[in-house]
Amino acid sequence: MGSNFGFNLLGTVQKSIGNQDFTLERWLTAGVNEIGLDVNFYGPEIQMRGNIQPVDRSVYQYQGLDFTKTYIDIFCVELIEVLSREQNPDRITWQGLKYTPLPLSEWKEADSWNVVRCVRIEDA
Repeated sequence: MGSNFGFNLLGTVQKSIGNQDFTLERWLTAGVNEIGLDVNFYGPEIQMRGNIQPVDRSVYQYQGLDFTKTYIDIFCVELIEVLSREQNPDRITWQGLKYTPLPLSEWKEADSWNVVRCVRIEDA
């Protein structure tokens, strides 16, 4: 999807709006740990910055979200991998809490920026 802007609009706007630090761990593979449990293995933490917004609870029902969970939207120029047939999702840490991108997120791409919805995970 294109736009009328010939430059990275998010990169420009992020100079004016607040950005937060978060870490991204890229999913590497799934396997079995030393006690025989299925687990995901991730690469080293990558320090990133982006605009992070809580999802307004007024859209939960409309978008089919679980009211017992916490969701955030991340606006970032980097690609965050979501669940697919080929791999599991990357893992994000923001404010000491773990999140995972939703597999059915409506990705929005325009002028080199992305938005992805993430859900907080309890047992990371």
